[in-house]
Amino acid sequence: MIRRLAFIIDPQNMFMTLPGMPLPVFGADQDMLRVAVRLLLYPFYYDEIVVTLDTHTEDHIGHPGRWLNDQGQQPLPFTVITSAEYEAGKWCAADPADQVWQGDYLRLLEATGRVHTVWPVHGRKGHFEHKVYKPLKAALDTWERITGKKVRYIEKGMHRDTEQFGVFGANVPITGASETEINMELLGEVNSFDATHYFGEASSHCAKDSVTQNLAHIPEVDFSKYTVFRDCMSPVAAVVDEKTGDVIVDFPAQAEAWFHELQAKGVNVVKAEDYF
Repeated sequence: MIRRLAFIIDPQNMFMTLPGMPLPVFGADQDMLRVAVRLLLYPFYYDEIVVTLDTHTEDHIGHPGRWLNDQGQQPLPFTVITSAEYEAGKWCAADPADQVWQGDYLRLLEATGRVHTVWPVHGRKGHFEHKVYKPLKAALDTWERITGKKVRYIEKGMHRDTEQFGVFGANVPITGASETEINMELLGEVNSFDATHYFGEASSHCAKDSVTQNLAHIPEVDFSKYTVFRDCMSPVAAVVDEKTGDVIVDFPAQAEAWFHELQAKGVNVVKAEDYF
């Protein structure tokens, strides 16, 4: 008997285009409605469902309050901060106690091929933004009621000193903080299924990193067990220089390139309407 897992990444209000949400991802609402419809139409298709929840403190390293420019001002959301700028004094830590680590963090992050983007404050537990998008939550609750099983909710990103896009580990693991290291136990659980289906936000960040981390720690022979639903995830909009109009970071292009990379590796990349 085939065992299937639905893995839904960060389907939270804060990424939806709802009024007042801090980090809307264009298309996310429709993405999650597609997932909800599938769960309602085929409640017994999946043996288990995992839902991740992006969860941050106010003083998280990805938020503006951790940084000041040389004029003593916090950065605007979507500002990109580089280690070269930090070392040159263009940016510093808002709290002097964090000065050394934040410089180290930028260098370690860039060594992985990333640059640091400052986000709007988001992921605050206990706030409306942190809750699962209502139509999907209703479908998940219905799935629990019909199947008698429980959705597994996993919070990620709580450590204030490092970003964690992927559910399996932080972008820059911190020595002595086990919650930031690669979660081999969870990886083993996920790979024990005959088929794992990935949905969620965003295809340029948390969904992308979760799948990438997953594949990096399993045998290549197992890649065909994984399916990414590209019409059930959307990318963060490109970061554009307001003065010149130049694209600083093209997140949609990165997501599209990732889909092609997955297919080349033998991962299934599909649309929900074509799959079910």
